[in-house]
Amino acid sequence: MNRQLLAFVLALIVAVSLAACGDEPAGDGAATPAAPSSEAATPTDAPTAPASPAGPAEEAAALYSANCAGCHGPSGGGGSAPAIAGEDDPDSIREQIREGGDGMPGFSGSLSAAQIDALSQFVADKLR
Repeated sequence: MNRQLLAFVLALIVAVSLAACGDEPAGDGAATPAAPSSEAATPTDAPTAPASPAGPAEEAAALYSANCAGCHGPSGGGGSAPAIAGEDDPDSIREQIREGGDGMPGFSGSLSAAQIDALSQFVADKLR
C-alpha cells in the first residue's frame, strides 16, 4: 500500500507542478496587444545607406574618385594613364569615357549617360 500511496502523491505533485507552469492567463485565449510605449525609439545598429552627395558637382567628383583617379591621378595629373588635367572639350572627354580606347576601358556599361555627362563636365571644368 505504501507504493500505491507514494505513486499517487508523486503523480499529484507532477500534475500540480505542470499546471503551475502554464503562464497563460485565464480567458478566451486571444492575445491582447501591448500598450504603446511612451519611450522614444532608440537607433539600431543596422547599417544605413551613405548620404548622397550634396549636388551634381559633388557627385561628379565622387565618380571621378571612384572611376578615374586610380589611373589618371587624384587631380588628373596622370599616373598609370595619361594626364587629363587641361582637357577642356567635354564632348571629346564624354566620347572617351563612353567608348574607352588607348588602353582605357569604356564606361557606357557601368555609368549612366547622365553620370558620363557630369563626369566629362567635371574633367573639363575642374581639372585645369
